[in-house]
Order: sequence, then C-alpha cells, then structure tokens
Amino acid sequence: MDSTTFKIYRKMFVKGADKLPAFDSIDTSSLVVNPQAESALNELIAEQGIDLQEIEINELLKRFKKVAFAVANQFIADAISFYFSHPQVLASLQQGRTTLFPNSRTLPDIDYDLLIPVMEKDC
Repeated sequence: MDSTTFKIYRKMFVKGADKLPAFDSIDTSSLVVNPQAESALNELIAEQGIDLQEIEINELLKRFKKVAFAVANQFIADAISFYFSHPQVLASLQQGRTTLFPNSRTLPDIDYDLLIPVMEKDC
C-alpha cells in the first residue's frame, strides 16, 4: 500500500519534457516518510474531501500550507532534497555522475593580493 507521501511525490515529480526521471522510476527504498506530515496530509484529505487523482499539486500544497504551515514547508523541503539528491536524478543532471561530491573542480589562479587587506585587517 502506498503512503500519501508517495502519492504526492508522484504528482510533484512527473516525467516531463526535460531529462529528469519521474518519481515512479527511481528507487525509493531509502525514503523515510515523516509521520507528522503523513498524518497531517491524511487529515487534510479526509476533512476537505480531496481526490488525489484529480487535484492539481500546487493547489494541494497551498491547502496543506494553510492548515499546517511548518509541516508543509518541511514536507516540501524533504521532497526536493530527496528527489534532487537521488543518484538517478543526479546522473541525468550531471552526464552520468551520481554524486555531487567529490567532483573535480579547478579554480582559476587566485589573486592573493586581493586577500591581503582582509588578512591584515585587525578585527
């Protein structure tokens, strides 16, 4: 049985014209469902008679914020964090690389002369 969180994440992250995978197509075994958000969502859906199949995702999230602002914001932040840090999503964004760090980065030559006044400043 799918949790309400999973159903909403599916609506948030659908396969679009871009190269990002749909939530349905990524491995969700490491996803931890926030019981407070799950409870608040189930209560909202029951009280307002919301049909998850029919409601537009932004409308649902607006309603969620109206009844549980802090919980809704954390829910959205958790969703974005999980999805955009997922190896399958990262691979599609980074030409196959699945980790953000450590990726090789090269810095142009640093002009240390610009830092001297900062280092010499007595704060």
